[in-house]
Amino acid sequence: MQRGRTLPCKICGELYTDNIDPAVDPAKGGYIICSRCTMKLADAPAPEVEIDPDALIEAINNRQLTQFRKSMGLTQEDLAGRLGIKRTQYYKIEKGKYIPSLRVLNRFKSKLMHTKPLAA
Repeated sequence: MQRGRTLPCKICGELYTDNIDPAVDPAKGGYIICSRCTMKLADAPAPEVEIDPDALIEAINNRQLTQFRKSMGLTQEDLAGRLGIKRTQYYKIEKGKYIPSLRVLNRFKSKLMHTKPLAA
């Protein structure tokens, strides 16, 4: 680690002096983000992604929901929110501990068809 080197934050442009890991050294193609911008990124919303309702239903029926969710870059919390359920309920569906009824699956499908992707 190098100490005392001042570089601009790649997001806000503010000068940032701290321990700089050589792996993120701008001279080697890396970049520096200040602690304030790092905090903002941690609180960023879920990725903007459109979910195909039919593909979701198929993934639930084939017990491939985990792979489906991960392939879209979503967390359990993200997908549960899009479906209008709690993460704990989503977890039970993903793990096969709860099999949603046709009525519930149709509610998920309707929810996804009427929900716009989250904006970043």
